Amino acid sequence: MSYDDFYDLMRRPNEEQREILFHTMPNLISTNESTREPLLIYLTGPAGSGKTFEIKGIMEIYNKFSDTDGIFNAYIACASTGKAATAIGGSTVHSALRISLSRIMPLNIEKAHQYRTLFKFVKVLIIDEVSMISAELLEQINTRLKQITGLFTNILED
Repeated sequence: MSYDDFYDLMRRPNEEQREILFHTMPNLISTNESTREPLLIYLTGPAGSGKTFEIKGIMEIYNKFSDTDGIFNAYIACASTGKAATAIGGSTVHSALRISLSRIMPLNIEKAHQYRTLFKFVKVLIIDEVSMISAELLEQINTRLKQITGLFTNILED
């Protein structure tokens, strides 16, 4: 997205939407990644209230203010269902993180390396329709993220 398109996008949100979008920026600008607190945002609202617009805005903010040189996305966008994933231009959680429907299998060394390479520039994982994800699947997501990042703390913990 060009800078003109980005600034046009940032002029369109209403006051509440703009507040949420600007809330994400300090987290990106912080110079010390090791002391940066995880940014956890839970968007809720009825159909047509602008949740998808907000998610797309957050995705663009992360791309503009991350050091990806415009080559890679600074986010992984996924959702619990194919329809929701399509709406945000992402994929399902199962597809994005290679989680089978029955149980999570460890990544082999080659796949783990591929994911680490892909995740090198990722700053945020966006999960749309998270309320439709079971506790078991959240645990599988956490396990997969640990395998990918090599960090063995609870990534999805408050």
